[in-house]
Amino acid sequence: ADARDFDDAVWAEADRGSDNPGGFRAIVAIADVAHYVRPGSALDREALERGNSVYFPDRVLPMLPEALSNELCSLKPDVERACIACHMRFDAGGNLFQWRFTRGIMQSRARLVYEDVQKAHEGDGEAAPRALIEPLFALHEKLAEARRRRGTIELELPERVVEIGEDGRIDAIRPRSRLQSHMLVEEMMIAANVAAARTLADRRLPCLYRVHDKPDALKLENLAQYLEHLGIGWSRTAHKPADFTRLLQRIEEPALREQVSTLVLRSQAQAIYSPANIGHFGFNLRRYAHFTSPIRRYSDLIVHRLLI
Repeated sequence: ADARDFDDAVWAEADRGSDNPGGFRAIVAIADVAHYVRPGSALDREALERGNSVYFPDRVLPMLPEALSNELCSLKPDVERACIACHMRFDAGGNLFQWRFTRGIMQSRARLVYEDVQKAHEGDGEAAPRALIEPLFALHEKLAEARRRRGTIELELPERVVEIGEDGRIDAIRPRSRLQSHMLVEEMMIAANVAAARTLADRRLPCLYRVHDKPDALKLENLAQYLEHLGIGWSRTAHKPADFTRLLQRIEEPALREQVSTLVLRSQAQAIYSPANIGHFGFNLRRYAHFTSPIRRYSDLIVHRLLI
């Protein structure tokens, strides 16, 4: 419900191919910002200068003019829009094994908020069309299973919503519920981002990777000392992403688990953009790029241009 940009659409169904029993087909369609923002144009120069959209509790400083971000590049229902679509196939274990990118015109069936999608999945047939939603949740279960097998860093840091009153002052700060519908979209976006990075690597083309290095030894030593102070034993030699997740899973008390999640986050390297690929430590991926948000991140627009 809090999404500010409507630049992506998702679809999934069971794969009917005899070569992929138990698998899924999926499409992630992203607004074709590159169709409107041409390299070197005034729009492009201003977007590059801004770099990203900036979101405040009560306003947005957009990277692109609202005529693009809220209209021409907004995937509104029942309106034709230019898009770049990532067509993917996943096996029964949730592993991405085939993908391709196409440029075309799409028409969204519906604009749904996360809460309504979750309600439909839980049985409220009036909240959203279940026939469209259930294959997405079934695919998400496979993707979540593959993520657990891969071993990633899973922090427990609830996002907060800042509520601003009419006088411009903060009225309240409350935790935002994290629903399965949120995680569903997140996993599909990650899969499309992986497909983008792998496509450019396979074509031997340059790519602006989103890279996340391993934590350095000093930060791990500091983390171990903090944990000892809290009475939590932890090996200083732990260095795999899943080791940090297992650490958090051992902590039963929610407030302490959130506190340790913050310590783990501070022990990590900062993710950056780079043309040199070193992989993504937190996601435990060999290649990763940002493709799914060209309305609000210039990095994604660069990747779109490289793909097309």
